[in-house]
Amino acid sequence: MRLSIPASLFLKSATTAILIAVSAFSAPPSGSNWQMSFNDEFEGTSLDLQKWDTVSVCCGHRQFDAYNLGSNCIVQNGILREVIRNGSINGSKYLAAAITTRSFKQQFGYFEIRCKLPSGNGLWPAFWMDGKDPLHYEIDIFEQLGCHPTRVWYTMHKWTGGHNQCNVGAATSSTLTTAFHTMGMEWKAGNTCDFYLDDQKVASSGTNCFYNDNIPALPICANFQSDNLNWECPPIDNTTVLPAYYDIDWIRIYSKSTTRVEPRDYQRTMARAAIKGAPPVLYSLRGERIGTIPEGNVSRRSGSAAKTGVAVAMPAVPGSPYAAARMIVR
Repeated sequence: MRLSIPASLFLKSATTAILIAVSAFSAPPSGSNWQMSFNDEFEGTSLDLQKWDTVSVCCGHRQFDAYNLGSNCIVQNGILREVIRNGSINGSKYLAAAITTRSFKQQFGYFEIRCKLPSGNGLWPAFWMDGKDPLHYEIDIFEQLGCHPTRVWYTMHKWTGGHNQCNVGAATSSTLTTAFHTMGMEWKAGNTCDFYLDDQKVASSGTNCFYNDNIPALPICANFQSDNLNWECPPIDNTTVLPAYYDIDWIRIYSKSTTRVEPRDYQRTMARAAIKGAPPVLYSLRGERIGTIPEGNVSRRSGSAAKTGVAVAMPAVPGSPYAAARMIVR
C-alpha cells in the first residue's frame, strides 16, 4: 500500500521538521554516512523521461533478437512494468524494454533495486551499469535467466581491448518470481564490489575484478531482453508465456558525496510507511542520525491490511541545521 503525502507538508521552515515513516525502506550497509543521490519510486502514470532514456539505452536499441520499445515500459500502481511481447521491428522477433539514466552517472556508492522477476526460457532481466566510454566497463548488479527462476548472477566486465569477464558469484531465493526482492551492490574505491540480496551480502569481488582500474562513473540500466545466446538457457520457445513481465518497485542510488542530490525525489521516497510499533529513529536528509522520537510524537492509523505511518510535525531537533528529516521505523 502506498501513502500519499501532500506537497504542502514538506515545509521549508528551518524551525519545523516533517517526519515521514518509510515502508520497505532498504538502506546501504550500516556504518557509513550515506545519502541518496538518485531515485525513482515510479509513483506516476508514465515513465519520467527527464530521468530515463528508452532510446539510447546502455545495451542499444536492438539487442540480439529483440527491439527495445519505450511503450513496453508501463508505470502503473507504483510499479514500472517492463514487458517482452511478440512483435517485430526492423526484423526483430520480439519487442522488449530497457531504461537507462539520461544524465545521471555515478562512480562508487550503493546501487539498489526492488523487483519481481519473470520465469521462462529466453527471458533475461538485469540491473546493471554500463558505459560506452573509451574505457568500457560493465558492472552487473544482478542478472537472471528465466530458465533458472530462483537464481541471480553477479558479474563484472571490461570490454576495452577485447572482452574480459570476471564472474563474482550467484545467489538463490525460491520466491524471486512470486515476491519482490531487494538487489543491491556497494561499489567501493579500488573497485571492490559487494553484492546484496535482501540486505544480506551474498558475494564480493574482493581484489579479483579490475582492482584499481580507472573505472569511470557509469549510468544505470534496467534491462529486460530475450536471450538467444544459449547462455545456460534455450531462447524463447513455445513453453515461454508471453507477454512476460519484469516488475520494478523502485530504484535508489546512494553516495557519500554531496553531489547529485534530488531533494524533491528524496522526500517522495520517504512518504511510504509500515509502522511496526518500535520507537522510530530520526535521521537528517543527509543521513546523519539525530536521535529517537518519543512514542507520543508518532501518529498511527490503520491502513487496509497493515498499519501505515502518517506525517508527523514536531519542533526541529536542537542543533540540527536541516528543515526536514526522515523517520525510519525499525
